[in-house]
Amino acid sequence: FGNAGDTTINVLRHAGFWTHSLLVLIFLNILPYSKHFHVVTALPNVFFQELGPVGRLKPIDNIEEAETFGVGDARDFSWKAVMNFYTCTECGRCTDNCPAWSTGKLLSPKQFTLDARDNLYERQNDIIGYQEPGVHMDTTPKGWIPWNEQNPEGEEVKAPATELVPDVIDPEVIWACTTCRACEDACPVFITYVEKIVDVRRNLVLEKGEVPGELANALRGVENNANPWNLASMDRSAWAEGLDVPRIADTPDAEVLLWVGCAPSYDDRAKKIAVAMVKLMREADVKFAIMGDEEKCCGDVARRSGNEYLF
Repeated sequence: FGNAGDTTINVLRHAGFWTHSLLVLIFLNILPYSKHFHVVTALPNVFFQELGPVGRLKPIDNIEEAETFGVGDARDFSWKAVMNFYTCTECGRCTDNCPAWSTGKLLSPKQFTLDARDNLYERQNDIIGYQEPGVHMDTTPKGWIPWNEQNPEGEEVKAPATELVPDVIDPEVIWACTTCRACEDACPVFITYVEKIVDVRRNLVLEKGEVPGELANALRGVENNANPWNLASMDRSAWAEGLDVPRIADTPDAEVLLWVGCAPSYDDRAKKIAVAMVKLMREADVKFAIMGDEEKCCGDVARRSGNEYLF
């Protein structure tokens, strides 16, 4: 084609280059406000993943002196939790593996994450800074002021609070979780769900006193009789009658302490497990003992339901 062909190819080359460059620049600006933001946050989220024991729930530091408990507002989430929200790829594997969702409950780990993330997007101006109505501040073009600045009266400026439950997330979603962590095992970018849900429960239980009726009875039983069924604590070792199982108080030199737990002590089906365990340990010639009536509830039901103080 001669010079005409070279000119055409050169024009197409420049057009292709600038078209691609423009699209990339536009995409980079849209990225933080779309589901594709995970391409930026995924690697840091994996790098900062929790390396402690799987299933461990972080306790409330200085619980006796704490003024607030758990998460009642989007601003209460830790920076790692917020990074989790932005890292979600919306693949849905968490929900597909959730036993609560599979049995028709409202809980969808994916939707829980998206609802919390969308709430952060909606309230980003409130979280970054907030100006009270009628107070004129020229610190920024839009009138927003940083959290650490004060208004002319010297009062600290705070954003209006929005309750996470029920304004953003339905209470049934929070209480449907079994804390099994199947969702976390399935997540390709190591997002955690259980710790966030338990933190929301802590706020509902310890600050608002909002507990489902059946769970309230279980917590009352743990507090009064050291078992969630609220049965007599003196009957804790009734399952061992006739088995001549040694007590640790009478056998302090026992090699193994067999912790029975609440279910094998009171539930008729689980009692069979305790009896079978005793038979197995005797068959293996293990010198063991149980605590008997001295054994109390380990508090797991209280901790996972958000009642950290009772735990």
